Amino acid sequence: GSELIVESSAMSGPNYGNIIYDPDEKKVILLYRTSSGGGKIVAGTVSGTSVTWGTAVVFDGNMTTANLVYDSQAKKVLVFFNNTSNNHGRTREVTVNGTTLTVGSESVVLSQDLGTSTSFGLAHDSDQNVNIVFVRKNSSGGRFAGICIRLAHLSENLTSENFIGMPESRVANSATVTVKTQGAISK
Repeated sequence: GSELIVESSAMSGPNYGNIIYDPDEKKVILLYRTSSGGGKIVAGTVSGTSVTWGTAVVFDGNMTTANLVYDSQAKKVLVFFNNTSNNHGRTREVTVNGTTLTVGSESVVLSQDLGTSTSFGLAHDSDQNVNIVFVRKNSSGGRFAGICIRLAHLSENLTSENFIGMPESRVANSATVTVKTQGAISK
């Protein structure tokens, strides 16, 4: 496809950017740092060989290094970053709705100096429903450390009113049973 300028400001710092895919919204999410505006995040729509970008949102004006991951359970993007105020590990949750991004409040999840970390390993474990970040810590002689971060989310619990295709009670062998379904069944 053709080249498309996403940001007119120069990119800056050791972490120039990262991109992930949100399969629920069918959008690409780009995280980057500019020399003038700190950490920014923007959603894009891919069509064929082109991308249409929404409006970039500043998620932290002093961000130095960051990474992001899509949490398939919470259906949100998790951004892990540090900034120039004290270099602690911070997070923000980002909700994607089309190309509109809503950035949640900042949480400090690692109160230790990450000042010289140039990147963070970040992954989502959908079996355990947890996000894992791997960082280099200044406060422990440059040792590596991992931390698990679980985003709050709603999960649907089956009840006697929302089950699909299950008998309401036990049925004896060779007995007749009525099975309730939610909506119509396609043939």
